[in-house]
Amino acid sequence: MCSVSAALIGLTAAQGITSMASAHQQAKAQSAYYNAQADAAEQNARIADKQREQISDQYLQKQQQLDARRRLVIGQHAAEAGASGLTSSGSVQDMDASAIDEWRNSSMNLLGNQRNDTKSAYINQVNYINQANSARAAAYNARQQGKQAMFGTLLSTAASIYGV
Repeated sequence: MCSVSAALIGLTAAQGITSMASAHQQAKAQSAYYNAQADAAEQNARIADKQREQISDQYLQKQQQLDARRRLVIGQHAAEAGASGLTSSGSVQDMDASAIDEWRNSSMNLLGNQRNDTKSAYINQVNYINQANSARAAAYNARQQGKQAMFGTLLSTAASIYGV
C-alpha cells in the first residue's frame, strides 16, 4: 500500500511540475508577444519623429520655390517696364504689390499646412508611444499572472500530495 501512495505522490508531484512549467512558458510567451508589440510601436514612434523632420524640409523647399517665383515675377515686371520705357511706379508698382500679396497668401497657406501636417505626425508619434507603454504594461501583467498561476499550481499540488 505504501508503494501505491508513493506512486500517487510522485504522479501528483510530476503533474504539478508539468503544470507549473506550462504556466511559466505561457506567461513567457505572452510577455514576449507584448514586448514585440512594444518594440514595433517604439520603432513606429521613431519613424513618425523622422517624418516630422521631413515635413519641415519639404515645406522649406516649397517656400523657397514660392520665394523664387516671387522674385521672378517682380523681375519680369521690371524687365517689361524697362523694355516699354516705364518706371517702377504706377501700374508696375501695382503689379508688384499684387504679386507680393499673392506670395504672402501662399506663404501663409504653406505655413498653416506645415503646422497641420507636423501636428498630425506628432499625434501619431504620441499614439505609438502610448501603444508601446500599454504593451509594456501588458507584458508585465502577463509575467505577474504567470507567477500567480505557478504559485496557485504549487499550492494545489501540495494540497493534493497532502491528501494522498
